[in-house]
Amino acid sequence: MSHAPHRTAPRTPVLAALSAALLLGSCGAPTGPAATTVPVTAAVPTPPEATAAPTRTDLHDTAPPAPLNAQALDRSTPLILVHGLGGFGRDEALGLRYWGGLNDVQQDLRGQGYAVYTASMGPVSSNWDRAAETFAQIKGGCVDYGAAHAATHGHARTDPAKCYPGFYPQWDAQHPVNLLGHSMGGQTARLLVKLLDDGDAANRASGGLFAGGAPGGCAAS
Repeated sequence: MSHAPHRTAPRTPVLAALSAALLLGSCGAPTGPAATTVPVTAAVPTPPEATAAPTRTDLHDTAPPAPLNAQALDRSTPLILVHGLGGFGRDEALGLRYWGGLNDVQQDLRGQGYAVYTASMGPVSSNWDRAAETFAQIKGGCVDYGAAHAATHGHARTDPAKCYPGFYPQWDAQHPVNLLGHSMGGQTARLLVKLLDDGDAANRASGGLFAGGAPGGCAAS
C-alpha cells in the first residue's frame, strides 16, 4: 500500500509579515514608513535676572531718635477722623459706621483713653468744601465756604444746617489736634492745614479759615 509523501503547509502571507514585524521590532529597527530620529540636546539653564542688593529696612534706623514705644499718640490730644469720598457720619447710615462697619472705631479708641471725634462732610463735595466743614466741626460755629468761593461756584456761603458746637473749640497752636484721613479724607486734611497756614487771597476778607497765619494749621498734625 503506497502512501503519499507528507508535506508541510506553507505559511500564509499574513503570518510571515507578522513574524517579520516582530523580529524587526525586537532589534530596534523602525517599523513605521518614515521614522526619524530627533537629536536630544542638553537643556541650557536661563540665567537669573539681575536684581538689586536687598535694602535693610529697620524702623530703628529710619524712625526719630525717641524709642518706638514712646511715639504713641498722646491720648489727651483730640483725634479727628476724616472720611473719604462717598463717606458718611456716625448717624447717617442706620447704624453702619464708616469707621468700623458693624464695629465702632471711635468708641473702641475712646475705651482706650483717646479723645476721638468723627467728622461728617459732603460725600461728593470738593476738598475745599469738605475742609471748611471739618474746620467748623472742630472749632464750632456755622460752616463758611468763603464769599469769593461761593460766588464763583454758585452756592451759598454758609449753611444753617451745618452749625456745630465744636469738637474742640480751643484748637490753636497750644492746643493741637491730630487729623486722621482715609482716602480722600487725607487730601481734605492737607487742604485744611494749607488754608490755615497760608489762607486764600480771594477769600481772605471772609476771615476764619481763609485768613491764614496759623502756623502748622493750628498745630494740626
